[in-house]
Amino acid sequence: MYNAVQLSIKDGDNNFIIESIEGGILPIKFSACKNKKKKN
Repeated sequence: MYNAVQLSIKDGDNNFIIESIEGGILPIKFSACKNKKKKN
């Protein structure tokens, strides 16, 4: 579903525990994004 994924870890964490996971669809026009959001 996504073509870009980003993982964030805490700064200075030597255990590299994942703090957040984000996904995105890039590039996309704003109007296409609004239409896709309405479908979900």
